[in-house]
Amino acid sequence: MKRPRHIKLGMLLLSCLAFISMLTITSQAAAPVTSATTTIANSSNTYYTYFGNSGDAVGGNISSGIAKYPTLTKVTANYADQGRISTKTTTMTLTFSGSLVTKGDEIETLYYDVFYGQGSGVPGASLVTKTPTNMATGSSTVYMNASKTLTVDMSKLKDNLPVYIGFRLTTKKWETSTYRLAVFNRISLNTTLNTPTTTDTTLTGTGIAGNTVSTTINGKSYTATIGSDGKYEIKLNDGLSGVTSVTVTQTGEADYGESESVTKDVTIPPLTIKSSSTAVNLSVSDLAALTSDSDAVNWLVKQAGVVATNPSNLMIR
Repeated sequence: MKRPRHIKLGMLLLSCLAFISMLTITSQAAAPVTSATTTIANSSNTYYTYFGNSGDAVGGNISSGIAKYPTLTKVTANYADQGRISTKTTTMTLTFSGSLVTKGDEIETLYYDVFYGQGSGVPGASLVTKTPTNMATGSSTVYMNASKTLTVDMSKLKDNLPVYIGFRLTTKKWETSTYRLAVFNRISLNTTLNTPTTTDTTLTGTGIAGNTVSTTINGKSYTATIGSDGKYEIKLNDGLSGVTSVTVTQTGEADYGESESVTKDVTIPPLTIKSSSTAVNLSVSDLAALTSDSDAVNWLVKQAGVVATNPSNLMIR
């Protein structure tokens, strides 16, 4: 017996809708980072901050100082989709214009550099794996109208961010200084952790939906995925008794080194105090027997049926 034509058409329509639905789901997946070379716009945004042509010395300046800085006009990098460098980035091209002029010191060596870990008195460690050609001229002025392609190692980007762009120089007095003109920022994942207590068997907080949160307690590792409401709950096998602090780490897109940790001290919950009676009768004979403050307190606790519950759920009378 043949099926009616409208039934066959209906089944065909349903099949088509199912196929389209699968196509839609597939198209929502995040595109993988590609090897394409991307130009980083010289304008500050969430991922990148451009300092302009007023360089910033890190780890100490040369004795005479800098009279004029060159301008960083363009930065390009491979594996830098979304305008960010990634753990797969291996080459970066820095383009400068103008001149570097000291206030008197002659420059012995001058290199473009990409570095991290700079701080007060710390020039930072270079991420460049092959030293580029020395640009110094042996004078106090170096013309920097040039592009230099650097080979870099960004495999540990999660730990290295923020990453700075600039140059290093050494004078003929053998003074060395590093200057930064731009930075690839570490972005905030807005990680929170609700203050844990010794009796908790879960850790809760907030972050970015879809990201992973993890923690290690007493040698055991736990993970959870942040829900669509931005909240997470990490279930623990044991409570936090004896644990003094907890650290939760949120991990986002691994290619871009997105990671952020938050630490909270573990607190002890307050005692819960209840009484079985709201009123007590005190006679003259009772009062005569109470010869000290502790006697009075003990009598009152007994008469009122006061019970305190500590965080371990033990009863204290």
